[in-house]
Amino acid sequence: MRVLTYAEELGEALSTADEFDVKTTVGKADLREFTAGALSWSPLWMRALFAVRYVFAKALRLDTANVPITARPTPTGMDFTPGSKIGFFTVTRAEEDRYLLLEVVDNHLTGYLAMTAEPVADGNKLSLITMVKFHRKAGKGYYQVIKPFHHLIVTGMLHAGARATKP
Repeated sequence: MRVLTYAEELGEALSTADEFDVKTTVGKADLREFTAGALSWSPLWMRALFAVRYVFAKALRLDTANVPITARPTPTGMDFTPGSKIGFFTVTRAEEDRYLLLEVVDNHLTGYLAMTAEPVADGNKLSLITMVKFHRKAGKGYYQVIKPFHHLIVTGMLHAGARATKP
């Protein structure tokens, strides 16, 4: 069994990550549906957590204290071209129907979010991969505080993305 199918494609993000997490499921969604569904997932409790995060991030003087409100991505409305934006993320690398690597840079850490889709008998094996590179001690401290919530949020995103198929 291969630990990570797209290790070469994830490149520097993977090789320099201080924290690494993979969540996987199987679903009918393709990569674009999966990405749009995952990035559109926003339950009330998560929005409340982001309000609390705002106060914490301001205290740490993070550049991304305010998470910009953007339109929910749609499968056809996303641009996978490196340098383009999807939500508050920047596309770093992508290959249609295979993987998408997104990045957000702040003064305390760089966060990467990768979405992958691999054909399997019942649809696609869908993976949501998070990688974090710390730039200073505040980054590590910040991540340790949010880590339990990170797992809840990413798991919710994974399942929302897997359910996001065209009717």
